[in-house]
Amino acid sequence: MSVSDLVDAIESDILAGRIEPGTALPGERQLAARHNVGRPLVREAIRSLAARGMLDIQPGRGTFVVVGTSLGRFDATELSTRATPRQIAESRIILEGQAARLAAERATPADIELLESFLLEIDHTTDPVARARLDVAFHLTLARASGNPVIEAMLASVAPLMVKLMLSSIGDGRTADASYPMHRRCLDAVRDGDPDRAQAEMVAHLTAAADRAPTSGYDEPLDITNSVYARDLVGDYGSVDRLVEAVLSPQARRAARSTAAGTGAEPEAASPTNATR
Repeated sequence: MSVSDLVDAIESDILAGRIEPGTALPGERQLAARHNVGRPLVREAIRSLAARGMLDIQPGRGTFVVVGTSLGRFDATELSTRATPRQIAESRIILEGQAARLAAERATPADIELLESFLLEIDHTTDPVARARLDVAFHLTLARASGNPVIEAMLASVAPLMVKLMLSSIGDGRTADASYPMHRRCLDAVRDGDPDRAQAEMVAHLTAAADRAPTSGYDEPLDITNSVYARDLVGDYGSVDRLVEAVLSPQARRAARSTAAGTGAEPEAASPTNATR
């Protein structure tokens, strides 16, 4: 039984009312025996369900069922094992196109200043992890500038998939050369308060990146180690998850904002030695 199978089994018990909201989840040992798996697998399944919001882990007290309905179909950890580059690109086009449109209507001067600083920093860095961090920060900040916290939360929840998709094309100069100038055109439209143009530029940016992606594997589950350069980066960080964490960690995102704002803060997770181990 895989982690995904065990997650589905526990979730089914919750949805069927066999484990009611507000009650404690059976202990690791009991779940391991019931499902004939090891306790490490149980712990991984519990962490996944907690990330979905179905369980509340309370140190020293136990793990409690929070809700009786599934929030799990938007869990990026599970999606990362089966989402394809095409599916990720399609979803981003829908979500970020609307985010850009709303940002053109609602972005504050502070939002625009921060977005501008990210683009300036991207222009002056050649480090692939720092560039990916700044790229993600730009897109998440644009979503925040939409003034819609649901859009912001939805995009943030799939940020690990965004990072993997970016890293899968790392080392392909054609993709970066074509897509990065489109960031600028989208920001210009947001600054001009032109919703139609902002949406069109964001869609064009994401579509261009998709069009330049290798056709081989485009409809297969995303595997960034298909890229030789990305595989080298993974080796430096020890695993794909640690590399993604180096891009997305709260410390790294704060460092990206500080660096782009001109404070001179060093990117805390820009090197393997600072990646969480």
